[in-house]
Amino acid sequence: RVRASLGGAALPLPLRIPRTVTPPGDFFSALKQIWSPQYRQRTTMIWSVWFFALLGFYGLTSWLSALLQQSGFAVTQSVYYTVLISLGGIPGFLMAAWLVERWGRKPVCIVTLLGGGVMAFLYGQSAVFGGNVALLISTGLLMQFFLF
Repeated sequence: RVRASLGGAALPLPLRIPRTVTPPGDFFSALKQIWSPQYRQRTTMIWSVWFFALLGFYGLTSWLSALLQQSGFAVTQSVYYTVLISLGGIPGFLMAAWLVERWGRKPVCIVTLLGGGVMAFLYGQSAVFGGNVALLISTGLLMQFFLF
């Protein structure tokens, strides 16, 4: 592709960059580096995003069967539905790993966080107002797909 874009010309030789050897650091030097002025804003942002995303994910997943019970499902049904819904995370992991290689980290992170939020809302609406088990499980599967 590159040669075709250059009109068939030969590619230039790669530049050799001198290798610098940095001594291995310890935990505190790495911590100092990520909180340096150069990385402070990025570190704060990514830690905040993942803290709240995981808080919502684990909170919702932990209370899933209790929420189903409050919606009128029997204990055995709610546990069974929770297990079925959790299976949606397996293809979610695989799809995210594949998409990270194709799209990059940022777009995949944005899509999964937005998709998880939308599907969590739709799942909550189907549990409270729907009563349709197929709708409940399918929105729950998609919610777990995006959240995982």
